[in-house]
Amino acid sequence: MIRGLFCVLLLAVSGSGYAQQIHLFFLADPADTRGAKDRSEMENFWRYVGPYLDYPVTTHTCSGRSKLLADVRSTPVVAAKDIVVFYFSGRGEADSDRSWPIMKLRDGDETPMRDVMEILRSKKAHLTLVVADCDNQPEPVYVSRLIPRPHPPALRESSQQLFLGKAECKKMFVKIASASVGQRAMRDKNGNSVFLGAFLAALKEQMSEGDPRWGLNRTTNTVKSSLTQKVVAQSDGLQKPRFVVDCPADPDDEE
Repeated sequence: MIRGLFCVLLLAVSGSGYAQQIHLFFLADPADTRGAKDRSEMENFWRYVGPYLDYPVTTHTCSGRSKLLADVRSTPVVAAKDIVVFYFSGRGEADSDRSWPIMKLRDGDETPMRDVMEILRSKKAHLTLVVADCDNQPEPVYVSRLIPRPHPPALRESSQQLFLGKAECKKMFVKIASASVGQRAMRDKNGNSVFLGAFLAALKEQMSEGDPRWGLNRTTNTVKSSLTQKVVAQSDGLQKPRFVVDCPADPDDEE
């Protein structure tokens, strides 16, 4: 009886230790060195954040649609605690008349952003970020733009409030395309993603705010407004992110 109880407790402890994680999913194009650099920067950011939240970080890097979707489906996610981040940097194309792009690898492999959103939405993690840093027009073209990359210090308390604290809705689901329909995803003169620099800068700003928000119920001083302002300014108004925050129980919107 005692031994059985010990086993149950051990499983419970093990389960709770596994329960809180940051899951990173990357769609990778082996032929795209710039995308590899962007993924590394994104991963480094979350490994920087993890200790503030007491969350370990696990990374899944997949070089094709089938492997990516299979990994996303099979990865256990604890809805009450886990943070899930999907990120792609590379070639993209507008998906017919839809608002979210198709992510394209150089070998012809294609993954609609909506396919990833559909699977992750059903997992209902504590916080889900789905980010496609790619063109959202028929012909992908990169334009050189310069963007500063400030790195303000982060505080443990404000970091936990942004990522783990009082959410603007239950099981928040954030969908981001780095460019609106018909726009290019620009890069600076060094080949760095204009969007990624602005996105990480916006997150780090909010990590040090007293009342950080993502942008669902407040229009000013949020991740959304900061990111939009930075990208629009650095692209001379030629690129504006599509940033939508909703609850996963709601139907996908087109606004």
